[in-house]
This record gives sequence, C-alpha cells and structure tokens, in this order.
Amino acid sequence: MYTKLSPSYLKKLDSIYNAICKSKEELPLNIQTSLNNLSKGIVPTLLRTNGSGTINTDIYDISVKNVGSSQGLFNGVPLKPDEGVDFNAGVLNNVYASGTFTFDATDTEFIIAVNSETAITIV
Repeated sequence: MYTKLSPSYLKKLDSIYNAICKSKEELPLNIQTSLNNLSKGIVPTLLRTNGSGTINTDIYDISVKNVGSSQGLFNGVPLKPDEGVDFNAGVLNNVYASGTFTFDATDTEFIIAVNSETAITIV
C-alpha cells in the first residue's frame, strides 16, 4: 500500500535533503522524483455530466459516482445508481495516460472528480 506524499511534506523533505546531502542523487529514487515534481501544480476538477466521452488529460487520480437513477458505464463496466469507483496512480507522481478513462452517463448522471496537472478535457 502506498501513501501519497503531500506537497508540504515534500517541501520539508527538500529542506532536510539540503541540510544533510550534497546532492539529490544521494536520496532514494522515489524521493528524488517527488522533489523534482514539486513545481508541478495539481488542478482539481469536478464535473457533473449526463453525457459520454473520454478524459483526454494525464491524471493523478479520478473518482466517479453514479448519482442518477439508471445504470451507466465507466471504462465499459456497468456502474449502477449510487455506485462509485476511485483510481489513484500512486505515490511517485505517476499518471494515468490521456484517454485511459471513458464514461457513458447518457441515461443517468455521473459526478467525476479528477486531479491532474491541467484542466481536464473531454471528447
């Protein structure tokens, strides 16, 4: 099980590394990667939709809940009313590639929450 490191925690690690290490290369690879990505901002997006599409943005994590009264599809899998799913790409600032997630809420309504580096686009 992985724990996602918060930006404030990573800044503390950056300060510690500056105090005890001559270079970032002396740190474990996962901490190096996290520190190198400190400057990346995370853009949270909340979308309510009764349509269909593909999320065309690299994303860190996504949550989807069917808040309608009919079944919809998320990545081709039926999502019944009041069901939800969460996906997280992991602690090392990994991302799900653009186009990984599709949805069809045509006869229902989904709330989709996404964290990414840019605002999400749907096609």
